[in-house]
Amino acid sequence: MKDEVVTISLNKKNIASMLGALRMGSWLENWCAGLTMASMGTCDTRSMRWRASIEFMIEQIKSQTGIQKEWKEYGENDAFINEMLKWVNERSATLSKEFDAYIEDQHEASK
Repeated sequence: MKDEVVTISLNKKNIASMLGALRMGSWLENWCAGLTMASMGTCDTRSMRWRASIEFMIEQIKSQTGIQKEWKEYGENDAFINEMLKWVNERSATLSKEFDAYIEDQHEASK
């Protein structure tokens, strides 16, 4: 199926906010996918494919508008974003260990 091109009109002053929202949405999807997959002991590429399409849109918008700024309001704070990422990584590690322990328990119970 061929993609249909759609043209939208936006006030130029709002594009940086939209780019920031797209970027933060992409990060949130990555964090949610990581937590979900860690808790289930699985890995897939669905989230990566979704994020790739968002990243492509961001680059298209930047290229077509010349606007490079991704305004993220509170998300502009790198320390806060890094703390969120640290929490997600720590929680993912915990969930992964809990899943491994569950599988080991199931394996022992089946003997």
